[in-house]
Amino acid sequence: MNTKSGYTELNYNGAVVPVKFGMNAFYLFCEMRNIELTDVDKVFAKSHIFALRDLTFCAIVSEARFAGVEPLITSPEVVGNIMDEDSEVVSSLLKAFMSAKVAGVSLPGVVSEPTKKKKQR
Repeated sequence: MNTKSGYTELNYNGAVVPVKFGMNAFYLFCEMRNIELTDVDKVFAKSHIFALRDLTFCAIVSEARFAGVEPLITSPEVVGNIMDEDSEVVSSLLKAFMSAKVAGVSLPGVVSEPTKKKKQR
């Protein structure tokens, strides 16, 4: 597991749950929301706390699959309950989310469509 970017951990029922915001998590999130990767920023602009909850769940599921185990957290609602209990959890998730990279590209370059340069005359 790459813990250099987009990584944090949650504590749940005495267990440490890895959370990795990366390519696999964003893929699951896009599938869950039926959106394209370039639409992620629009989803976060409309309902960022709910989008963070869902993306965190996807990050937990993707890491569990990578490790070959069943996820300890089994629904976005459980993530929401954990987020409700401690503002530090939300802060840690946001920090990890903002440091995420997909295919080596940092988040702003991933979720926004690249702007086309105009030809200069």
